[in-house]
This record gives sequence, C-alpha cells and structure tokens, in this order.
Amino acid sequence: MRGKIISLLIVGLLFFGLSGMVWADEFTLPMIYGNTVVCTESDIPDTARDAIIVYDISSKQKKIITTGMGFNQNYHNDYSISGSKVVFTSMAQAKQVAPRDIYLYDAGSGAMKNLTNTPDVWEMYPNISGNQIVYGATSPDAPNNYHIVLQNIDTGDQQQITGQDPKQRAIYNDIDPVICTGYIVWTRVILPSEDRKIMAYNLSTKAVKVLDSRNKDGYLSYLRGNQNFVVWRRLVKSGGENYWQIVLYNLSNSTATNVISRKMDDYGVGAPDVYSLRGNPTVTWSESINTTQPTQYQICYKVGTGGSIVKVDSNNIVKSYPSIYGSKIAYRRAGDIYLYDTGTKVRQKII
Repeated sequence: MRGKIISLLIVGLLFFGLSGMVWADEFTLPMIYGNTVVCTESDIPDTARDAIIVYDISSKQKKIITTGMGFNQNYHNDYSISGSKVVFTSMAQAKQVAPRDIYLYDAGSGAMKNLTNTPDVWEMYPNISGNQIVYGATSPDAPNNYHIVLQNIDTGDQQQITGQDPKQRAIYNDIDPVICTGYIVWTRVILPSEDRKIMAYNLSTKAVKVLDSRNKDGYLSYLRGNQNFVVWRRLVKSGGENYWQIVLYNLSNSTATNVISRKMDDYGVGAPDVYSLRGNPTVTWSESINTTQPTQYQICYKVGTGGSIVKVDSNNIVKSYPSIYGSKIAYRRAGDIYLYDTGTKVRQKII
C-alpha cells in the first residue's frame, strides 16, 4: 500500500493507542446500514489474508465476500454500504502491488462487479449512497495523488469533481470523499506542506467551498457524512495545550459545531460517525481516558447539537471505530464487533 495511506493509518494508531490495530483472527472497522454490518476479518484461515465480512443482524448469518489477493482492507474508508450494496477497494490483478479498482457486492443477489476496471490507475476511498458512488482516483501524470470522481453504478456514467487541471493534480491529494444531500465532501492534502482542508462541492451549483483548514499538525481526519451533516476529527492548540475536537458541520446552513474538545494529554479520541433522523443528528465516537489506571475506553454518542454526552461500555477493554445507523451503533470491542441500541440500551456481541 502506498506510503501516504500507510501514514494515515499510523497517525490514527499513534493518537489512539492500540484501538486501531489488527491482530490475528479479529474483526475491525465495522460499518452499519439497517440490519447489515460490514467489517474486516484479519488472517482468514488458509489464506493469511484479510477479508471483508457481511453480517445480517436479523438472521445472524456471516458471509465472507472477499478472500483473494488484494483484499487487505485495514484502512478507514476503504469500503462503504448503502442498502444491500457494498463497495470496496481491491486489486484486479493477483500481484503484491497493483492498481486498485472499486468493486460492488450486492448482499441480496450475491453478485460481484468491478465498477472501474482501470489497470493503469488506482481508485480508493469509495463511498456509496443509493446508486451513486464517489471515490478517489489517480492519473497517469500524477500517480501519487488522488482526484474525486462521482459515478452512477447503474449506468457507469462518471463525473470528475476535482483534478481537471494538471497543475492541481500535482499539488492536491483529494481523499476520503463522502456523498451528502446535494454535496460531495472530501479531505484535501496540499503538497508539499501536507496542510489539510475539508472541502465541499455543491452538485447543483458546482461551487466549491472550504469547511475547515489546518496545517499538517491539525490532523484533519476521519471524515464521515450522512444527509446534510458531516463530521471529522481535528487537533487544535489553545492556551498552550493541544485538544482533540470532533466537528459537526451542517451543510444546509453552513454551521459548524464542536461536539467535544478533549485535552490531548488526558484523552485519545478516535473516529467519529454521524446519522441524521429528520434533520436531528446523532454523533458517535470512541475515547480513551489516559488519566485513569488502567486506561479506560468508551464509546460515546450525543443527540443533536445541544444534547448531553452518553457514555457506552466504559471500562479498560479497548473499543474503537463506532458506526451508527438509526438507533444502532456497531463498534469494535477488543477483537470482536458489538452492537448497542440507543433506544433499548441493550449491548450485544454480534461477531
């Protein structure tokens, strides 16, 4: 995997302890949609490789949809689910290092399809909503940088959102795109400084705006979105101290809200996620409390911009990567996947 992608993973590990690490025969990086959870299983027997798992909560059935060379998806935002459709990144060729394509798996029919099939460029960071996907793609003249592409999975029609100018392709690395209502939002890494911006493209007006901007030490990362809302994590300095913040941005009224602000010396803050129900967002994230012995780990969520923080499953067991849909939060607990229902307050191990 290319150096810049590995560096993003390393940053996450350094600032959230062991929460993102993957050990043998363990599960990580869950994503939930309705009654379906998608995650990664490491070291599949007889393959020594990772695989993507689709789990049906109602039937309690687990299906491995990838086991071949190249299905090594231990990276945040390298697969996505909408309805019965799962999109993910993999290699079209059975080589140790080869360009990645975007694949579509239909959990209803079991059908698998290569959506991009481009042997000379890389496509990564897919995100799906309905029949639209968005992803990052390289160009032959800028093989180390990604630009953003929107594609209709039914017709195959593509729209290039960024990177039309060769000069921009050389200095902008656009990653982690998400589809929101009327917008495409993504993280832009500016080279060579590695400063970062959160960018938004209006699909109707084609206008582009900056939602957040930080230097490389601001660690803008873990971008997620749902309907009119996007969330991300950042590091800010205030009064000589560093603070982890989770930012909730409302695209419909251009309003940014700090969901939390945690002193870096006292807390580790992991990847957030957001789900909007009738315009009211719920944000979830993971924390480690470093001032306790042993270190305490917890999943948190907050309903609305003025709601109280609710702590879920707080103890010394490592937890990370929460994903929310409706009232259900799926998250990694040690090497397993757990499900918490914010309505019933029931927690259960599902994988």
